[in-house]
Amino acid sequence: MGWLEYRRNNFTKSQEFLEDAILSFNKYKEDYFYDHLASFYESEGNIYLLAGASYCKTKPISKEKINYYLDKAELAYGQLDHSDIKLAQVLANRARFHESIEEWKTAISLFEELFDRGKKMRKNDLMLDAVIHLFRICQRTRDTNAQIAYAGLAMQLDFFYLWSLLVGYLQR
Repeated sequence: MGWLEYRRNNFTKSQEFLEDAILSFNKYKEDYFYDHLASFYESEGNIYLLAGASYCKTKPISKEKINYYLDKAELAYGQLDHSDIKLAQVLANRARFHESIEEWKTAISLFEELFDRGKKMRKNDLMLDAVIHLFRICQRTRDTNAQIAYAGLAMQLDFFYLWSLLVGYLQR
């Protein structure tokens, strides 16, 4: 229900459902969970990641709450055998969070890190996501550091992904 309300842009309602889900999930974990099942940690991380994203969408933005949920997601995903993609999702949300509160230097640094992780994992979608957000930061701030970061990372993408970037930007 939290995801459904999030998709409907009912972020306050989403937060209520997610808070209840987190309480229930933690209660279940305390009472019944004895085995180390990967799907459990992934589900736990997904709930925390969505909660962090939901709190990013409502004003006033609570830095403490968002960082708390992103940290919890990171801890849960860190328990997975193959956590690279999930941890990259946490990093992407953290970068978007700093972008949304206009902490440009931190956002730029995190998007650069996301790009590097995407490159190591050979995940062009992560690389493209980082470049798109750096492009947006450049457009909003005219920040020299953002322009340098954007230019450096964009040059590492092949032509197809640069074309996708332009088409995606123009369609928004």
